[in-house]
Amino acid sequence: MLRYCALGVLFLSTSCAAWAQSPVLSWNTRLSSDPALTSEQRVSVLLHNNFLSTGAFFRTVGPAIGAQVRDRPAEWDSTAEGFGRRLGTQFAVQTSRGLINSGSAALLGRDPRYQRCGCEGGWRRVGHALSGVVLSADAQGVRRFDPSNLAASFGGGYVGASLYPARYSVSVKGYQLGTQLTGQVMAQNLFLEFGPEIRRAMRKVFRR
Repeated sequence: MLRYCALGVLFLSTSCAAWAQSPVLSWNTRLSSDPALTSEQRVSVLLHNNFLSTGAFFRTVGPAIGAQVRDRPAEWDSTAEGFGRRLGTQFAVQTSRGLINSGSAALLGRDPRYQRCGCEGGWRRVGHALSGVVLSADAQGVRRFDPSNLAASFGGGYVGASLYPARYSVSVKGYQLGTQLTGQVMAQNLFLEFGPEIRRAMRKVFRR
């Protein structure tokens, strides 16, 4: 367990140092008029979204807690060491996913951040958000085909599957984890698309 914790602390400390020196920009979303990301900004977005944001925390810790409660895999037991293994596995999944996504987007000249629809109509916006799994903005803000999310989701899934006990098939478990990660991307895009409306609705509720 200590090895997993030490790995997490090492990445977190490195991320904090780089993030503190990074320029201010929107981490999760972009406007169609935004300029292309610089190399430094791409690194900042990668570090923030995968190590420093609340979303990164819950994407890693949430599944680990769920697996601990359900005792999955059973070979790891419901002990502190077992939780360390589950947490370390999720950390490896999310880290490899983020690295693959950012690297692929950089090579293709795509922006890894979500670009809102800017259109009217709920269903059009839903379709725009879901299509964000395979479409992303180029340097000019034009949405084009981008396999980065799928490659990252299934790449991260197979990395995680390789850490599971031997009785698990890497091909089957990797596919299952990749599908789950793709679902996470869809859910995140929907939240980013409708985030302003959700926040306004919540403020109205709490003001009552």
